[in-house]
Amino acid sequence: MESSRQSEPRARATALETEARTASKATKTSEPPPKDIEPLKPKPISTKPDESPKEGSVTPADDWTEFSRGDPDSPRIALTFDAGWENKPGDKILDVLAKHHVRSTFFLTGRWVEKNPDLTRRISSEGHEIGNHTWSHKRLTKLSAMQITEETDKAEKIIVNLTSKSTKPLLRVPYGERDKRVLSTLAKLGYRSIYWDEDCWDSVKPNVTPAEIEARVTAKTRNGSVVLMHIGSKATADALDSILERLQAAGFQPVTVGELLNN
Repeated sequence: MESSRQSEPRARATALETEARTASKATKTSEPPPKDIEPLKPKPISTKPDESPKEGSVTPADDWTEFSRGDPDSPRIALTFDAGWENKPGDKILDVLAKHHVRSTFFLTGRWVEKNPDLTRRISSEGHEIGNHTWSHKRLTKLSAMQITEETDKAEKIIVNLTSKSTKPLLRVPYGERDKRVLSTLAKLGYRSIYWDEDCWDSVKPNVTPAEIEARVTAKTRNGSVVLMHIGSKATADALDSILERLQAAGFQPVTVGELLNN
């Protein structure tokens, strides 16, 4: 019986890999840019009826497999925080969110959760949403369907054990690197890739300052924006209070990704 249970994930992953074998090669979309160069934004496929998706391109904005922006006619936005390494700014970020009565979405790796169980529980208990960021933050375009399954299942298990809440369907791919094969594999596992339309630069610009992060986020946020931030960034933690004050004063309504999806 035990052997049969252990074989189920492997059989499931093998089937996924067989279905995705003919998919396109990886298209890298989020490699760290050179200093002072704006990072790449998602490139949706043209929706003109006489054009077909190009080989290797990512999915259109209206495809369920990926989401990167909410309703452009709604002031609702989502500030999202990825966690994979550092944890020290985490409590300050949560304190600021609580001060402004804002709930956000946190994408956590399994290894980060394993090292930070109390902070993970606090994120969940204060009403924030937790999405899957895989177990070890590997590039999914370099992994087989079986390996992708193992990465997502292991992270899901530890998060559920700590919070009693599933991460599905929310998942953020490490490094923002995905292709049609990866998105298809994740969708079959019950996950939707949550990308972004604004990067605050806290993980790609060396020595970025709180003032730079505040200026960038407040200048570029638009209706429906999904903002990429990192829980391990002290600069982000220091800028967050002013960012929220200015965004809320401008009429924006920060919500979770789940709320943005259901807007």
